[in-house]
Amino acid sequence: MGCCQNSKTQSLNHNLFKEKFKEAIDSGSIKRMKLFLDILNKKIKKSPILFIDQEIVTLSGKSYNGLGYCAYIGNSKLFKYLFEKGASLQAMDELLENQNMRAINMICFKGHLNLLKFYLPIYLRQRQSLSITEESYTLDFKDTESKDRVYEYAIHSACRNGMIHIVSYIYNYFQSKPTTPKDFNISSIEEYTGEDVGLKACRSGSFNMIKFLYEQCEVKFTNLNHNKENAIMICVCG
Repeated sequence: MGCCQNSKTQSLNHNLFKEKFKEAIDSGSIKRMKLFLDILNKKIKKSPILFIDQEIVTLSGKSYNGLGYCAYIGNSKLFKYLFEKGASLQAMDELLENQNMRAINMICFKGHLNLLKFYLPIYLRQRQSLSITEESYTLDFKDTESKDRVYEYAIHSACRNGMIHIVSYIYNYFQSKPTTPKDFNISSIEEYTGEDVGLKACRSGSFNMIKFLYEQCEVKFTNLNHNKENAIMICVCG
């Protein structure tokens, strides 16, 4: 009886801490987050850092941990703070990827520019450490089991949702770089559909994005997708 009671109490405490963790993120206050982590360190004796990597909230059927939730709502300040306190990017990535999501796509699609400025260099270092270059990425994509997990290019995610400021930042960021990974290359063509940023913009119906891509990025809008549709056909038919 006593063991059951202790187990139930621990479960309630765990759920309470998850709720308070989410509330601290929602507050946007580093001071409140610091207070929460101080209490957490006192209450959880075994590896409190592991707690902040666990799932804390489910939204629209998708689960997020602390870093993932910060990425979802675009709280760059607390994302950076949790990262500096030891929150695991790997834990965030694994939780999201198991649900066929990536943080970089989410950030770009939702237009979280300040978070992108912080996260992009980290993301690129991660990819480099995994030896995923523009050339080897294609080989790995075809030759390993990861082929079952196909993600939209990050720049396409931004373009599809009309996030001009994100596309502009990515485009200018890589202007001074020797190479541009496919995830961020304005010329990348999606393997499944055969569509580039120009066709993505046409499909989204965003005139401002189309104008920006043509005038600022010199996108020619001459590509055909795998259905032999051109930019005009997509604009008309959607």
